[in-house]
Amino acid sequence: MQVASAAAALGAAAGAAAGVAVDRALTEPSGAGDARTLRPNTGTWHTVAAAVDLPEGAVRQFDVGSVIGFVTRTSGQLLAVSGFCSHLHCRLSLDSAKRELLCPCHRTAFTVGGEVVRFQLAVPPPSLPHIVVREVDGDIQVLAP
Repeated sequence: MQVASAAAALGAAAGAAAGVAVDRALTEPSGAGDARTLRPNTGTWHTVAAAVDLPEGAVRQFDVGSVIGFVTRTSGQLLAVSGFCSHLHCRLSLDSAKRELLCPCHRTAFTVGGEVVRFQLAVPPPSLPHIVVREVDGDIQVLAP
């Protein structure tokens, strides 16, 4: 039983590490402060929501296999951010009521636009990387490998 638990934990850790590796490999400076944008060298557009399912102010989580994140529509503009904390790359969860992305590792919170709201660390972690997003023919799509 302990071997199975250890194997499951190892598998989960390997999966998280792979997600972090993809996240880091795709991140490049965007030139705007410390904001970064994930721009794959080769990628395809992945539909993550129907436009009608993302009204003004809504936030949706998505997972396209190689990239996990959140997409929102604010002031008519689409924005997508990484679903991993920029500190230790723990997976974020959405607090819909507060419109915040929460990191369970060190009680860090980000706005749905990726800016740091609060943290317990000695220094604030960087803002979340942005993900290229578009709306085409009624679909919300992100660019990912």
